[in-house]
Amino acid sequence: MSNDAVNLQWGDFVGPYRIETELGRGNNGVVYLARQELMDRLVACKILFPENGENEENVEAFFREARTAAKMSHPNIVQALDVGISGEMRYFIMEYVDGEALEYIRAATPELLTPKFILATAVKLANALDYAWRNHGIVHGDIKPENILINVSDGSPKLADLGVARIAGSSNDTEIMATPLYVAPEVITQTGVSPDPRSDIYSFGVMLYELCCGEPPFDGEMDELLNKHIYEQPCPLLRRNPDMDVKFAALIDRMLKKSPDQRPQSWHEVELSLREIETKILTTPQKQDKLEQPKAQTGTALWFKIIFCIIAGIALALLVVFMLKYM
Repeated sequence: MSNDAVNLQWGDFVGPYRIETELGRGNNGVVYLARQELMDRLVACKILFPENGENEENVEAFFREARTAAKMSHPNIVQALDVGISGEMRYFIMEYVDGEALEYIRAATPELLTPKFILATAVKLANALDYAWRNHGIVHGDIKPENILINVSDGSPKLADLGVARIAGSSNDTEIMATPLYVAPEVITQTGVSPDPRSDIYSFGVMLYELCCGEPPFDGEMDELLNKHIYEQPCPLLRRNPDMDVKFAALIDRMLKKSPDQRPQSWHEVELSLREIETKILTTPQKQDKLEQPKAQTGTALWFKIIFCIIAGIALALLVVFMLKYM
């Protein structure tokens, strides 16, 4: 069966879940909006492509994503609900998030990516990733805008796609899978293959860099891109976006250091730094504050006012003389 064979229609059933509509397709599966009829709730139903199901490693990765997500309960992590096999289909049921991926927002409506929105999103994600590491020893392994869902009701982010997540103490000879645009140098060179949150912090920095200036720190074909991650220093973010908060830009630049030892050392540290910057931005008055407007007057404007007053005074004096002489 080809991947196109997974083409379910409204009313089809996958286990106890009734399909409503297709939400999207990825590299290893298709996601449908479905209804769990006994609970009368909408869910996201991810089905592994049949061709991928022929490979045991792909199947294990598919079910590992479900098991990993099931370990966690956090408001900013997509919750796993069920997993199973229906006929030839292997499915994974997740919480349905009514919204768009951050990547779609970045590409289609970049005007929504205000500093306040980016910071609020970053704070919540850092807290979620800190929870995953502290409580379960889990490193996400593939942080990128495509894996962040933004809830339309309140704008809060949900971290998704734990298919390549790794757990502290896991075997170091496991093949590392990551998206080249966001991957950390030590993951590429295999010098840091044991689960380490600092590798995720690098990917997080790449994502924030891209959101803040519209372009990632590095681009190019696969080999060129990977070499840049390993050897090339990114352009300082403040140079790419001079309007950014200086501390925020410096924090992102620090996340992109080649050596993990030079980056923030924990998600807790990242979260605290982000919260401090967020508080500063929210409490700093706008540049065009009403109390500051008089200071903005230029010398030219002031001279115009003086000349206007002189002319008005002369006109008034002439009017008085005319009235005294002819009336």
